[in-house]
Amino acid sequence: MKFLELDCGLFPDNTTVRSAVQILEGGDHDVSRMGIAQIAADDDASWDEVVKAIMTADKIVTL
Repeated sequence: MKFLELDCGLFPDNTTVRSAVQILEGGDHDVSRMGIAQIAADDDASWDEVVKAIMTADKIVTL
């Protein structure tokens, strides 16, 4: 299963969820991460990459 971890900076206490996602990496899962908190609203190329990653993921975890 493909997981995407989106680090939005919305949740100050994200340690528990981040730890759980790290456990998934040790199994048969593919985990990718993207930090999107600093992407400018008008950075179309970066947002296109985010959309592509979202569309190809099976599950999305937002931090």
